[in-house]
Amino acid sequence: MSIKTSPVIFLTDSIAGAFLRSILIIALIALISNLSIAQTGSSEIPQPVIPGGVGINIHFTTGHTQDLDMIAAAGFKFILMDCIWSSIETARGTYDWLAYDQLISNLNQRGLRAILILDYNNPLYLSPGASVDTGPADSTDIDAYCRWAAATVKHFEGNHIIWEIWNEPNNGSFWKPSPSAAQYATMALAACKAIRQADPRQQ
Repeated sequence: MSIKTSPVIFLTDSIAGAFLRSILIIALIALISNLSIAQTGSSEIPQPVIPGGVGINIHFTTGHTQDLDMIAAAGFKFILMDCIWSSIETARGTYDWLAYDQLISNLNQRGLRAILILDYNNPLYLSPGASVDTGPADSTDIDAYCRWAAATVKHFEGNHIIWEIWNEPNNGSFWKPSPSAAQYATMALAACKAIRQADPRQQ
């Protein structure tokens, strides 16, 4: 499964064009520095998973076309965005991707590629006392997450999306009650298997 490695910068609705230009200059300097290292460094340095380019984090799905125009004009190549389980599956087994369809369409029109994070738990499947930030741990929760993740990847097949499994599972704010490498590995392996069955071309 592809993991994001591009630099990530946060964008707010009030960001100005001058600020974006400043960020782009910084990003270009970083890219040039990385290129110099790659040209002279050891062959032991692995190739990046993601093609060259700079990414930016957003927090919207619909609208904001002017922001997307500014992002594209500034030279960014990727956007990072949560793909939130509970906003897509609001009834068990029923998926509504309309908002994300609009986002991907807007990105494709501007030559931007999406990195979508398949994240957060769903109240439909939570154990008593758990929250949406509780990492899926029991088989019922994991199976439901995997079904949704596989269906989502299949739905967006052909859009060259890079998928990330959960958001910062090593952070206690996003994997409650506390981060667990074993629990995350169990869920991630199951999700990757389901995703590759749905779309064998996924990395």
